[in-house]
Amino acid sequence: MKPDIRWQLLLAATGFILVLGLFSYQVQSAALCTVTVPASGGFLSAGIVGRPVTLNPLLDDTYPVDRQLVDLIYDGLVRFDESGQPQPALAESWSFSEDGLTIRFTLRDDIQWQDGEPVTADDVAFTYGLMQQDAFPGLQSLKQLWQSVTITVIDDQTIEFTLQQPYSPFLEATSRGILPAHLWADVPVAQLATSSLNRTPVGTGPFAVDGAQNWEQTGVLRLLPNPTYWHEGNPTERR
Repeated sequence: MKPDIRWQLLLAATGFILVLGLFSYQVQSAALCTVTVPASGGFLSAGIVGRPVTLNPLLDDTYPVDRQLVDLIYDGLVRFDESGQPQPALAESWSFSEDGLTIRFTLRDDIQWQDGEPVTADDVAFTYGLMQQDAFPGLQSLKQLWQSVTITVIDDQTIEFTLQQPYSPFLEATSRGILPAHLWADVPVAQLATSSLNRTPVGTGPFAVDGAQNWEQTGVLRLLPNPTYWHEGNPTERR
């Protein structure tokens, strides 16, 4: 007696048809789906409570609005990630002496100010040196800290700080933003808060203040992406 394979063939044909139908449905569904990809560019408007007082990294400690904006415009030697660990910023590396009193920073060699001038160790020495002066208008605690530090420029990319005694939080102090010496050198330290340079600050951060707008009059401060930003990726990936 020959086996009856008609039911087997019928089941196989039915299964084949179901597979074809499922495949066809997936193809049609894929054709109907659309994927939205965000376009590059555009702008973000954000309202804040209060207004900037002075967009200066040496004077922003008591002004929350200023701190938020300064963090987008300026960089320090180091920055801190979400877990509180120090990461390279303007400095690509640093090392401590055996006694813990001297910290040597090596700056990146590919950083420019937002006006195109190169960033050097002289800018760092100038900025932190301002806080050593008796007429410094910022926090007294900053003045006391930096007056106890000896600043030594080794070369264009290398700078050392020597402390009188070990101070573990000192690395955090070097996260404070750096000012461009070529613009601020002629401004008396007592006039840091009132200088017109604070209206259109020049930093190294991911964003720059739009100099075409007078934000003090309009109440609207516009930030533009810094095309020469040193960090890998786009400005929104910074911190």
